[in-house]
Amino acid sequence: MMACVANFVLAAAVAFVPSTLVRAGVACAARAQPAMTAASRRVLVQTAALALSGSVLLPPQTGMHLLSSAPALAVDDGALLAIPPSVAMRTVADGRAAFTVPGLWAAPGATPRPWLDGPLARPVADEITVTARETTLTSLDDLGDVSYAPLAKLGFTDLARADLVAAVRRVTISDDGPYFDFDLAISPSDCAKDQQILPGSCLPTQVVLLSLHVRDGTLYALRVNASPAQWRQAGTTLRQVRKSFIVA
Repeated sequence: MMACVANFVLAAAVAFVPSTLVRAGVACAARAQPAMTAASRRVLVQTAALALSGSVLLPPQTGMHLLSSAPALAVDDGALLAIPPSVAMRTVADGRAAFTVPGLWAAPGATPRPWLDGPLARPVADEITVTARETTLTSLDDLGDVSYAPLAKLGFTDLARADLVAAVRRVTISDDGPYFDFDLAISPSDCAKDQQILPGSCLPTQVVLLSLHVRDGTLYALRVNASPAQWRQAGTTLRQVRKSFIVA
């Protein structure tokens, strides 16, 4: 089963072609389904979901919990929107929290609308927001392993059904407590057959990047919401934005 998944992931790394990946994933599942455990099936579904969204994922069992560092390639017109290192970044501050974005990106302002890549005026994220709420936690380590953090109980009730794709405990140079970073995919409970990875498993309609930190009785969170199309075009940079999240 794992060899089947590994071959599927390799195919995803070579070519971001949704129709090809769907056929590969379904064929893989069909061959393996009789002996497939629930855990193995979940790995395949999660792998397929994020690969189809435009970025490659290695199964958690391999120990590699981060999505690939290769830029997310748009499959519609081949445009590559990962911001080159020479582009200046700017800091967005929200109270004690801050994160960095490419200087070319336009913030939505007061009107609810996506963040846009300036030169191309293309949406790169539906939402990049910071929230802060009181907590009894003294550190995120109070929750135990990052992979089992109860996001719904922490106030993120809309993520209760989200598939956890990656979970990483991150520390900063200042060593002021850990940050928990999550990659999640949200899929509808029901969808048309052409939107299914496997029977009963739908393609994701939203990718969520989340970063949490506890400081002085407050739970801070940076959340990035992106559609599959936005993820294909700016997924690498969105992960960099999430990784830049700090609380002073």
